[in-house]
Amino acid sequence: MKGTPHYRFLVSFLTRAILILTVTATVSSLIFINRKVIQQAQLVETQLTALSGDIQTLNTDYQELSYESHLASLNTYSIEQSKQKIEQEYQKIKSEASSEKLQEIEGVFTAYKKALDKIERNTNQGLATTEIQNQIPSWGEKFLNQKFDELLNTINSSSSTLDQEYQTLLAEQTAAERARQQPTPTTAPALSTQLTKGYAQISVSTERGTFIVNLIKHPLNEIRVLTLTANNENCANNCPTKSLAQYVSENSGFAGIHGSYFCPPDYATCTNKTNSYDFAVYNSALGKWLNENSLGWTNMGLLTFAETQASLQNFYVYEPEYTTPSVTAAIQNYPSLVYNNQIVAGNFNLTSYQETKGYRGAIGFNNTTLFLAITSNTSVSDLAYVMKALGASYSLNLDGGGSSAMYYQGSYRVGPGRSLPNAIVLQNR
Repeated sequence: MKGTPHYRFLVSFLTRAILILTVTATVSSLIFINRKVIQQAQLVETQLTALSGDIQTLNTDYQELSYESHLASLNTYSIEQSKQKIEQEYQKIKSEASSEKLQEIEGVFTAYKKALDKIERNTNQGLATTEIQNQIPSWGEKFLNQKFDELLNTINSSSSTLDQEYQTLLAEQTAAERARQQPTPTTAPALSTQLTKGYAQISVSTERGTFIVNLIKHPLNEIRVLTLTANNENCANNCPTKSLAQYVSENSGFAGIHGSYFCPPDYATCTNKTNSYDFAVYNSALGKWLNENSLGWTNMGLLTFAETQASLQNFYVYEPEYTTPSVTAAIQNYPSLVYNNQIVAGNFNLTSYQETKGYRGAIGFNNTTLFLAITSNTSVSDLAYVMKALGASYSLNLDGGGSSAMYYQGSYRVGPGRSLPNAIVLQNR
């Protein structure tokens, strides 16, 4: 049978059929694969087109950034050149000037250097200073042309702007945290409306309402006022602190209150400046100023004391009035509350935090008496009215919120609050 024609035909037919099916399947597979390849190729082409667009965009952005960087570099170079010209011209004019003219030149140059310090301070805090920095070349022109009066007015105006922006930042950085952290006063004597001497928690009526005040009141001729710091040198971060009780006991005091605004360690905004403070404090124990450069800041309150006579208290409501007389205690903060029996807190741009009601601290005096006060549920504006109602002819705002602390005769009357970088202590004379 295998040799018959029918068998050979059947084998031939089946062989051809298998071959045709194999070829057809192969062709179909090739067509399918080819379609996939084409689709992938199209996808790659689309992605390449998009990538090409992205590259072009990046190139454009890079060119623009490079141009902006170039402009910024040119601007910085121009400012640095202007600074060098002012320095050089200052040395030249100083060497040629008469003694009367020299005093004028020195005043302008001192204001100029302080303005540069404030620009650097604000820049380091992330505040915009470009607009004022761009004025420096024009300052140089005025200095070269010896337009000293015009230049001094311009610099003072810029300095005032820098200080106001910085003070706003300091207060607003801690607004939310301070609002959440309020101390609890310890048990105090029954409320009265007056205090002759010592400590009491009293009720004070003002035209803005009635307020509860933790008050220490003493005749000036019976006490010494000390202003103290935990740091011995200027400190920008991780600064030392002490409890208020420690300040009082270490300095043989009988009373004390917290000091100026500072940057607590429990605030996220205080990273890299923990427990630092920017305001000037005269350390009575060391006999030296801390943060003395801030004495030139505008619109700052400064309270100073001298040891020799009770009448040598001084209050400077608008800096830079202070002319570095001899002091034994001094503290600077913002804002002034009462000046010459007049409420002046409203003369300053108070922040939203300062106008929020909470715990507030203040120090004040009149011709005969010193007042240390901590109020509750009070804004800074309210505090000014309280201090005037108490009888303070002059008064300065202190820190508040969770840092509030008052110590008297061996125990806390408010607080203890946070550990403090500076404080005010009273000694018996």
